Amino acid sequence: MRRNLLLVVVLAAGCGSSGSNDGSGGTDGGGPGGDGGTTTPDGGDVDTGAPWDGGVPPLPAAKCVSPVALVDVTTPNSVVGTGTPASCTEAVLRAAVTAGGIVTFNCGAAEHTITVTSPLAAPVDKDTSIDGGGKVVLSGGDTTRILQLVHSFEKAAPTLTVQRITLTKGRTTDVANTTATDKGGAAIYTLGGNINAIEAKFLDNHGPLTGPDVAGGGIYSVGAGSVTAVRSVFAGNTCSSGGALSVLGSNLSIIDTVLDGNATTGMGGNGGNGGATTMDGQGKTLTICGATFTKNKGHAYGGAIFRTSYANEPTTIDKTVFDDNEIPDQDPSQAGAVYLQGTKITMTNTSITNNRARFAGAMSVYEHGGPAPGQIDMTNVTIANNRAWEQVPFTNTGLVGGVTVGDRVLGTWVNVTIVGNKAQFASGIGGASPRLTIKNTIIANEWLNDYTPLNCNGASANGSDDVQWPATNKGNNDLACVTGILKADPKMGALTGTGMLTMTPQPGSPALGLGKTCPTTDQLGNPRKADGCTAGAIEVPAAK
Repeated sequence: MRRNLLLVVVLAAGCGSSGSNDGSGGTDGGGPGGDGGTTTPDGGDVDTGAPWDGGVPPLPAAKCVSPVALVDVTTPNSVVGTGTPASCTEAVLRAAVTAGGIVTFNCGAAEHTITVTSPLAAPVDKDTSIDGGGKVVLSGGDTTRILQLVHSFEKAAPTLTVQRITLTKGRTTDVANTTATDKGGAAIYTLGGNINAIEAKFLDNHGPLTGPDVAGGGIYSVGAGSVTAVRSVFAGNTCSSGGALSVLGSNLSIIDTVLDGNATTGMGGNGGNGGATTMDGQGKTLTICGATFTKNKGHAYGGAIFRTSYANEPTTIDKTVFDDNEIPDQDPSQAGAVYLQGTKITMTNTSITNNRARFAGAMSVYEHGGPAPGQIDMTNVTIANNRAWEQVPFTNTGLVGGVTVGDRVLGTWVNVTIVGNKAQFASGIGGASPRLTIKNTIIANEWLNDYTPLNCNGASANGSDDVQWPATNKGNNDLACVTGILKADPKMGALTGTGMLTMTPQPGSPALGLGKTCPTTDQLGNPRKADGCTAGAIEVPAAK
């Protein structure tokens, strides 16, 4: 997305000899001293494979309130098939989708695959709902897009719903470095209108390899509508940007959905952002709740998600996991999991763990021009065991294992755990400043350069009732991440859990009982005391 590839705000303080590893870059996507990242670390021209093992994660359990429900299909407009697999043909399916309305299937008791030879076109004058009943697979045969709704950019109707169905092996191709947005969306593409994917699976779909504005190996929505994915799975999908699903000018909601092993293939200013998801558009809302982003891979900014917005439009992330995502050790390589720019972020009850990039192993948050300074408010969030790729000599290793914030970004962080992240220095927070208020938070990380700011760089944030470790660097002048912060070993346990990984302070930790004006519950929903709660994302009950 051309507007996505903006000049990245650089973490300016004290880079030593880290050179191009500070994550800076222009609209060509290449940092100073780099060649734009046109080759992969193994010497290939383009890495075209998703980091997918071929397994299909199960549909997730519901954690969040869904904005849409399954369409009632008891009175369909069309039924594909008469009870046998042979009766469920491409021609019958095409006629049903062209007519619109509610489409169901009667293909027999076993799962049945219908392979299309050209895109199925939904009508633009009525809603279309396609319900596979959990037994139908639509395939593009590795040659064609599966489904499309081509209306007009400014139209926020009709709605195309796919539910209880699998879409696989959709493919769209184009010339190298394409500027054609209509080549995105190898499984589903819309120009205008809405897409609802409910209990659907998008597997092994692939868009063009390179291009600045082409995105969405699974879904690409261009225009004024909305995309909503609920209790769905996106795995093994690729595109130049946004390997799984992307929007340009649309709203996006990802609810109780798994995005696993998706990847971008673009590089060098021609894509590469958002291994799973990209979003670009003014006046639009991003909502993520109960989602799991695992093993996704980008090639520029945002190993899992990338969003650029323009006027502090809202981004809400709750009960979500970002684990084991990455930007490979290349240039550019920033924000191993989350890249957000020009948006007002509310992040709660979320873990960002085990992600990797050259710069900002976990997350980058930046302003976008005068009207959008950017804001990130976090409550009950774990940012742990993320890292910057290590280089030889170690002074070439990038900064910030945890989260970096731009020069004008505002925010309030309450009961956050920023522990075990690793970089050359500023391993916890890059760009700390008085514009941030940090309370009831644990900051204890790892670093390679003993003579630099260890946990944070910039200037001390405002706040209270926080813990920082270690006490000082070898120059005895380490930055206090928060004014007046307690410097003591928080005695943290290992990163543990199923799905949502967290860290818990152990007996004797100074974090126990330190917090004041606490949230009512912790990251896992356990109750907290109003005052005297445990600092960090996880509450430790008082000993009986």
